[in-house]
Amino acid sequence: IASAAWSHRPWLPDVPFDAGEDAIHSLAAQTAGLAIAAAVVSHIVSRIRAGSPPGRLDWLALAAVIIGSVGFAWFPAASGLLQRAMFAAILLWLWRIARRRL
Repeated sequence: IASAAWSHRPWLPDVPFDAGEDAIHSLAAQTAGLAIAAAVVSHIVSRIRAGSPPGRLDWLALAAVIIGSVGFAWFPAASGLLQRAMFAAILLWLWRIARRRL
Protein backbone atom coordinates (compact mmCIF):
# COMPACT_ATOMS: atom_id res chain seq x y z
CA ILE A 1 0.00 0.00 0.00
CA ALA A 2 2.85 2.37 0.86
CA SER A 3 4.49 1.96 -2.53
CA ALA A 4 1.17 2.86 -4.16
CA ALA A 5 0.54 5.81 -1.83
CA TRP A 6 3.85 7.56 -2.51
CA SER A 7 4.96 8.32 -6.05
CA HIS A 8 8.27 7.35 -7.56
CA ARG A 9 10.70 9.22 -9.75
CA PRO A 10 9.24 9.88 -13.23
CA TRP A 11 10.59 7.85 -16.12
CA LEU A 12 11.09 10.96 -18.21
CA PRO A 13 14.18 13.06 -17.50
CA ASP A 14 13.88 16.67 -16.33
CA VAL A 15 10.43 16.14 -14.79
CA PRO A 16 10.23 17.51 -11.27
CA PHE A 17 9.48 15.04 -8.46
CA ASP A 18 9.54 14.77 -4.68
CA ALA A 19 12.74 12.95 -3.69
CA GLY A 20 11.30 12.12 -0.26
CA GLU A 21 8.27 10.40 -1.77
CA ASP A 22 10.54 8.55 -4.19
CA ALA A 23 12.66 7.29 -1.28
CA ILE A 24 9.59 6.10 0.67
CA HIS A 25 8.18 4.43 -2.45
CA SER A 26 11.49 2.66 -3.10
CA LEU A 27 11.84 1.49 0.51
CA ALA A 28 8.27 0.16 0.54
CA ALA A 29 8.74 -1.60 -2.81
CA GLN A 30 12.03 -3.19 -1.71
CA THR A 31 10.46 -4.35 1.56
CA ALA A 32 7.55 -5.90 -0.32
CA GLY A 33 9.95 -7.59 -2.74
CA LEU A 34 11.98 -9.08 0.11
CA ALA A 35 8.79 -10.30 1.78
CA ILE A 36 7.66 -12.00 -1.44
CA ALA A 37 11.09 -13.60 -1.92
CA ALA A 38 11.04 -14.87 1.68
CA ALA A 39 7.52 -16.26 1.22
CA VAL A 40 8.46 -18.12 -1.97
CA VAL A 41 11.63 -19.61 -0.46
CA SER A 42 9.81 -20.54 2.77
CA HIS A 43 7.04 -22.23 0.81
CA ILE A 44 9.51 -24.24 -1.28
CA VAL A 45 11.50 -25.28 1.82
CA SER A 46 8.33 -26.31 3.68
CA ARG A 47 7.19 -28.45 0.75
CA ILE A 48 10.57 -30.15 0.55
CA ARG A 49 10.57 -30.81 4.32
CA ALA A 50 7.06 -32.24 4.07
CA GLY A 51 8.24 -34.68 1.41
CA SER A 52 6.26 -32.99 -1.34
CA PRO A 53 8.31 -31.71 -4.26
CA PRO A 54 7.81 -28.06 -5.20
CA GLY A 55 5.59 -27.55 -8.22
CA ARG A 56 6.32 -25.76 -11.45
CA LEU A 57 4.61 -22.57 -10.25
CA ASP A 58 6.81 -22.59 -7.14
CA TRP A 59 9.91 -22.64 -9.32
CA LEU A 60 8.38 -20.05 -11.67
CA ALA A 61 7.75 -17.72 -8.73
CA LEU A 62 11.31 -18.18 -7.47
CA ALA A 63 12.74 -17.55 -10.95
CA ALA A 64 10.56 -14.45 -11.34
CA VAL A 65 11.83 -13.02 -8.06
CA ILE A 66 15.48 -13.72 -8.91
CA ILE A 67 15.34 -12.68 -12.56
CA GLY A 68 13.25 -9.63 -11.74
CA SER A 69 15.61 -8.48 -9.00
CA VAL A 70 18.75 -8.97 -11.04
CA GLY A 71 17.10 -7.68 -14.20
CA PHE A 72 16.17 -4.36 -12.56
CA ALA A 73 19.86 -3.68 -12.00
CA TRP A 74 21.17 -5.08 -15.30
CA PHE A 75 18.41 -3.82 -17.62
CA PRO A 76 16.98 -0.62 -16.11
CA ALA A 77 15.29 0.30 -19.40
CA ALA A 78 13.21 -2.90 -19.18
CA SER A 79 12.44 -2.64 -15.46
CA GLY A 80 8.76 -1.86 -16.06
CA LEU A 81 8.31 -4.96 -18.21
CA LEU A 82 10.27 -7.11 -15.76
CA GLN A 83 8.23 -5.78 -12.86
CA ARG A 84 4.92 -6.62 -14.52
CA ALA A 85 6.11 -10.09 -15.52
CA MET A 86 7.23 -10.70 -11.93
CA PHE A 87 3.86 -9.46 -10.62
CA ALA A 88 2.02 -11.78 -13.01
CA ALA A 89 4.06 -14.81 -11.95
CA ILE A 90 3.65 -14.05 -8.23
CA LEU A 91 -0.09 -13.43 -8.64
CA LEU A 92 -0.49 -16.77 -10.41
CA TRP A 93 1.53 -18.48 -7.65
CA LEU A 94 -0.55 -16.87 -4.87
CA TRP A 95 -3.80 -17.72 -6.68
CA ARG A 96 -2.78 -21.38 -6.88
CA ILE A 97 -1.92 -21.48 -3.18
CA ALA A 98 -5.20 -19.80 -2.23
CA ARG A 99 -7.18 -22.15 -4.45
CA ARG A 100 -5.58 -25.18 -2.82
CA ARG A 101 -6.42 -23.91 0.66
CA LEU A 102 -10.06 -23.28 -0.18
